[in-house]
Amino acid sequence: PYAGVGRTTTDIVVDDAVVARYEQGLSRVGLNLGANLGRESDIRLGGYIGRLDASVAVGDPGLPDLEGKETVSELVWRLDTQDSPVVPSRGTNSNVRLSYVFDSPDIPAGFSTPRSSVGLTQLSARGTRFWSLSEKDRVFALGGLGTSFNDEPLAYNQFTMGSAFQLGAYGAGELRGDHYYAATGGYLRQLGR
Repeated sequence: PYAGVGRTTTDIVVDDAVVARYEQGLSRVGLNLGANLGRESDIRLGGYIGRLDASVAVGDPGLPDLEGKETVSELVWRLDTQDSPVVPSRGTNSNVRLSYVFDSPDIPAGFSTPRSSVGLTQLSARGTRFWSLSEKDRVFALGGLGTSFNDEPLAYNQFTMGSAFQLGAYGAGELRGDHYYAATGGYLRQLGR
């Protein structure tokens, strides 16, 4: 069992400028049942019931104010063979998530959009792999993909991109969409100690 309260902000960016800001608050209680598939992997099935409050903070993002119950189920598989959570010298870290939204706040009357998060099914997978070339030299690969299948979720349920090693030229969440894929690789060299 778990409980949590969180608040996120979604910036709507056009031509490198934030034109609107949308804030979402979610308080929830949930239950996960899982099994260890070894010392480096686990699988969990669970769900939560929560209260979602979303509203326009600045500008006109073209999104509705929402308030109400949200009910979601999730199936998650994780694998972590990396030797460090910061900058590993070797190993793989991957996470696969399948989720389904049973219930989400209603779109207010008078707001017209083909998008909805009710009945939303999403699948996402992300992984990183590190290899050591020497004590100070490492190479890595990162890949990820996500799909909303034929659904068109509201902005707070869309996939976001923009982070270190994942399209880092963009701010976190600057790119968003119903589907995504990304792959990158690189070389790291330790300087100093």
